[in-house]
Amino acid sequence: LTAAFTIQGQMRFIRGRDLGIATDRLVNIPLPPAQAGRVDALKTELLRVPGISFVSASDFRPSRDGSNQTFVWEGKDPGQEGYLRWFAVDADFVDTFGLQISAGRNFGPADRTTCELHFIVNESAARLFGWPDPVGRSLSFEGSLLGDRGRIVGVVKDFNFRSLHHPLEPLVLLASPAE
Repeated sequence: LTAAFTIQGQMRFIRGRDLGIATDRLVNIPLPPAQAGRVDALKTELLRVPGISFVSASDFRPSRDGSNQTFVWEGKDPGQEGYLRWFAVDADFVDTFGLQISAGRNFGPADRTTCELHFIVNESAARLFGWPDPVGRSLSFEGSLLGDRGRIVGVVKDFNFRSLHHPLEPLVLLASPAE
């Protein structure tokens, strides 16, 4: 009987918790690496299916930790930890997952084709950087593993991208390069 009350309480907690991300009615379809070049064609085909409203390509899966990398930003104290989680996402990610943009803009098609990297950060990352308005500021991967310095184009409200056992934390979204 005690276990039933505990489980019921946990279910109420989970259902009543605002995750900051829309995970209901989502289907995650992992693609083998050989299919990665067909993402845009697959998205077009899926959007033709009645009942499918949004399709996004990313390396994000709810409750997954994400990639980790050390970032460098303007004004970063050399002794400050710069190790952040990040995901590569396309321009449809924000709408597909119901994220709320609090400053700047979403990614657009042109963000995938330029030489400059484009980022959206969450509000926790903006606070970590110490910037009241991070839009337009420079951000880069330490050592420039994925290219030159990039620019922040938007900020999203914090959302739970990891298990609820983890606190909200800084996150960087990178505009996926074109195929």
